[in-house]
Amino acid sequence: MNKNIIDLAEQAGFQLWGDEHWNPGDVIDWSSRYDKEFVNYSEFLIQQVLLLQESGADVLSHFGLADSVNKETVEIELPEQELLALMRMAHEQDITFNQLVEKSIINFIASEKCK
Repeated sequence: MNKNIIDLAEQAGFQLWGDEHWNPGDVIDWSSRYDKEFVNYSEFLIQQVLLLQESGADVLSHFGLADSVNKETVEIELPEQELLALMRMAHEQDITFNQLVEKSIINFIASEKCK
C-alpha cells in the first residue's frame, strides 16, 4: 500500500499492524469498527487531493495510482496567439502547459456531467 495512503489512514485513527508475528500481511487492522475513522479519512483525503491539485502535483502518482488509469495522447493544433495565451496562463498558475490542458479537460468533463 502506498505510504501516503497509509499516513492518511494513521492520521485518521485506523489501527495499523506493526511487526507482530500474527500480522496477516495487511497494513490496517480491520478487526475494529471504523465508522468515525472512515469519515476522518475521507475528509483528510479530500483535503489532500485539493491541496495537491492546487499545487499542480500529480494526484494519482502521489497515491500510487498513476498506473491504474488509462490515459490517451491527444494532439491539438492551436493558433499561435491562443497557444501563447494558454502558456502564459499556465505560467501564471505555476504549472506546466500539459497540466493546464489536463485540468481544463477534467473541468470540462465535470461540467458536462452536471448537465
